Amino acid sequence: MAIDFKMLLREERLRARERHAPPPAAAAALLSEPRSPPPPLPQTDVDWALPSRNDRPEYDAEAHAVDCGVRGIAHIAEWCSAEEEEAMLRCTDGAPAHRWTQLRGRRLQSLGGTPSSSDGGMTREPLPSWVQSVCDELVRCGVFPHDQPPNHVLLNEYRPGQGIDPHKDGPLYAPRVAILSLSSRAPPPPHARRPGAAYGVSSQAEL
Repeated sequence: MAIDFKMLLREERLRARERHAPPPAAAAALLSEPRSPPPPLPQTDVDWALPSRNDRPEYDAEAHAVDCGVRGIAHIAEWCSAEEEEAMLRCTDGAPAHRWTQLRGRRLQSLGGTPSSSDGGMTREPLPSWVQSVCDELVRCGVFPHDQPPNHVLLNEYRPGQGIDPHKDGPLYAPRVAILSLSSRAPPPPHARRPGAAYGVSSQAEL
């Protein structure tokens, strides 16, 4: 089942219209009343960035290849530490509510822009700084080449018992994607997924 980019684009446009639509009179009166600002996120979440560690595993196409009958899939165990994993989960949980889109079987944050049939396939937006630091570290470790860094992130939250069917992502995600599994032991066949593990699929993958 391929990702429906048209549906994602419609949902993003609808949210944009709702954010910019003028409120009705009654709502405007309520909104005009002074409100206390929301509590700030903990400083560690606001300023946190994935550190560049010399001991972080670097991508090796041969050593990390997954022997599953599908070429082009790699698995790097313990790519991030337990402490880094917890920090990323806190950053995820601290995201504004409007960042999340509730879908069947998951919640989603689409970061870095909106899939588009024009503009070279993407209407680009800056990634959150902590997400950008993860992307930078993926490049430094060789998961992505320097001239093709990741520029879009789908942050999925799956509750116990949730999931999506096997599917193929569209051509906008070519030639390479990476999956960073956090706080999960759900096994994607045929290789067991571990918290803190990174998975990569290159353009040579034959599905």
